Amino acid sequence: MAIAIIIILLIVVVGALAIFVKARPDTDSVTVKGQEREEVEDVIALNMAEAKRKKEEKRIAKEAEFPDTGELTNNGDGTWLLNPKSYFPLNVRIADEKVAKELKETLDRGYFQSFSEAARSVHTIIKTHSITCKEVEEYLRVYKPVYMSRINNIKLDSASFAGGAGNLNKTLDEAGKRVLKDLKIQPHCNLITLFEGHHSDAPDTEAVKKKFGSQAADFYSSKKKGIHTVPQNHPQRSAFEKLVSLKLAHSGSRTNSKKILQTLSLKDMSKLVEDLNYPDFKDRKEAYKTISQLPDLKIRLNHVIDYRTIYEVLPLSDDLSPDGPSNVKMKAKYVQEVAKLITGSYLRGGSALADHDGYKKSSYALIKGWELVPEKDCCQYCKEQAAKKYDKKSYPRTPMHLGCRCKVITIL
Repeated sequence: MAIAIIIILLIVVVGALAIFVKARPDTDSVTVKGQEREEVEDVIALNMAEAKRKKEEKRIAKEAEFPDTGELTNNGDGTWLLNPKSYFPLNVRIADEKVAKELKETLDRGYFQSFSEAARSVHTIIKTHSITCKEVEEYLRVYKPVYMSRINNIKLDSASFAGGAGNLNKTLDEAGKRVLKDLKIQPHCNLITLFEGHHSDAPDTEAVKKKFGSQAADFYSSKKKGIHTVPQNHPQRSAFEKLVSLKLAHSGSRTNSKKILQTLSLKDMSKLVEDLNYPDFKDRKEAYKTISQLPDLKIRLNHVIDYRTIYEVLPLSDDLSPDGPSNVKMKAKYVQEVAKLITGSYLRGGSALADHDGYKKSSYALIKGWELVPEKDCCQYCKEQAAKKYDKKSYPRTPMHLGCRCKVITIL
């Protein structure tokens, strides 16, 4: 009896212990879960702090005072006036209003960036959308012919060629620097790159004439690259044959079949594949996409065209082509200089406007006049402007010209 009671008590005790153990929390697990919860809370706190910081930055940026140069204005001729209130208005040729707004916003952000950072951002937009600036083009219209005329005269001087190409390049480089010093207005940029990179998408006409002869070069330049149909009795037939002999054109079956296909009407395209029972094409684009993939395209074309009348004017070789390595590199540098000129002129024009307004609101009563302070390496025009006297009502509006870096100080 006593033994039975003891056994029953042991069973009860063991069961109680089992229940206690099962019910007792796993301290290790609780510790891990606690750590995970703390980590999550830390991440949330960091995210909230980051969100708060960004919100504050946006508020500061929104409330930051940068010069009010006026609203973007459509000139109605494909150009946009970026800064109508500025002391140096800039007009750019842009097809898309959205891109024009992007450019202006990028320039306005430049007031809170380093110049190099701002110019890089502007360069990206100009390069992507092939933007041109009216003020840059106007400067080139006036001063590029002066520069190029002087340089070409040096090239024609037989004495300059003594010593080979290396000597000529050195002579031209030195002459270029001398010519620049004689220009009355000199924007702060690499002017040699600006002049020589402008319209670098045009081939080297003189080099083409020298290699192929003036008559062939002139005829080649007058024809667009691609497919031409020239009947046997056409007056220009012999001129096209001359291009073929100079390897400036292909003729007959050597021409590019896909380029020929692009010149055909929808009716002729459909005729090419009438034996294949294709559904009717809705337009030339759809027809070209389908037919251009046919392996026997050249044979099929022979049914609707006379290959004897077909010529394909070819692009120039890399040494003469506007798309050759040297021209592409020069054009890229040219766009960089344009970006710097636009950025610098926009920011300095806006800053000058803000400075003048600031003086009017503060110490205007104490001001007797203004002094124009040019850079040490300024151009002749700026030296002349700096020599003038500016009374209180005659604030010198800077930039004085495209790419000008002159500053204005008060006379008390």
